[in-house]
Amino acid sequence: MPNALFGGGAARRGGGGQSAEGVRFLWLIGLLLFALSVFYARCHQWIPAESRLTDPAKLVAIDAYGRASIISQEDLDWSVGDPKGVPLVSQMSDRNKEITTRTDALSFQMQALAAAFYRPSTLPIQQAVDGGNFSGAVQLIDELWTRSSPSTLSSSDIDLLIKVRQTLTELKELKVAQLATRNLLRPPEKFILFWSDPQGILVEVIFWALFGVLASLLFHSGVFVRQGRYVPMSITYAFTRIVYTPVIAVVLVLCVTVGILHVSSAGTRIWMIPLFGFLAGFNARKAAAVVSNLSSAVLDKMSGSIGKEDSYAAPGANFLAALPAPKTFGELRTQAQAQLTNLMLENFKPPN
Repeated sequence: MPNALFGGGAARRGGGGQSAEGVRFLWLIGLLLFALSVFYARCHQWIPAESRLTDPAKLVAIDAYGRASIISQEDLDWSVGDPKGVPLVSQMSDRNKEITTRTDALSFQMQALAAAFYRPSTLPIQQAVDGGNFSGAVQLIDELWTRSSPSTLSSSDIDLLIKVRQTLTELKELKVAQLATRNLLRPPEKFILFWSDPQGILVEVIFWALFGVLASLLFHSGVFVRQGRYVPMSITYAFTRIVYTPVIAVVLVLCVTVGILHVSSAGTRIWMIPLFGFLAGFNARKAAAVVSNLSSAVLDKMSGSIGKEDSYAAPGANFLAALPAPKTFGELRTQAQAQLTNLMLENFKPPN
């Protein structure tokens, strides 16, 4: 905090009254910090961080056969991180190849099964396979084998039943492995301390910004009280910081998450958001300066863009406005060629 805030040498001439008031202010900030810590801990007891983790099913989809596909690479990187996510996704990708090989083989095997046995008796098996119910399909294969008379089963029929059953069992095991691997797509255990859903992140930022500003007030106020430079007017400024700092912290975190601001020394992950909130709260003046500079830069760009959007579209728009509406596909093709030629002449003029 600046020396002017705490009065400089004037505070040292104020006597012991200001010192006592400074001690009371320290107690007040300390109690606020303690109360906030207790409330934060209780909130995490009521709503555990594990209950707010991103559902792995929203990161990676698994079809009926067990083949995995990433829904959002950005969400996967954000929620899990490369060190843990890349090896797991690689395992699932390798299994995808094995599943594709076995499903292709199963397709031919099921056609042969329908030809070798009474087709209606194989239809439930095909339906179970299409639904990804490989355990049920194995059970139906066993029932078909049991119902069939040994005298009617040739060696080729038995071999076919064995192959189909083996393929279904392998697909079942691969699908179970895919589901188990997908369930591991969660942040590293040591970082499962904070709420990670969008609403939870917002609350975490506010909490940790308040932690930061209270810790800063406690630290700096203690220094100035010890040096005899504390003045009562600082109370007003302190509580003003408590009010505006969470807003500043939320804005900074949003700018970091959407890529407007960058932290080159660290990768941005969900579990780092509380750290950004705390740092913004602890150094609220600098955080406010960053937001002020960002606001000026963005508004200057917006101001400079006024009227330019019309000039970007003007060449093509003016040319098209002069053309009659095409009545046939031939006229449309001719006008398109003329438009292309016009744009090339306007935008790719040879140097003088």
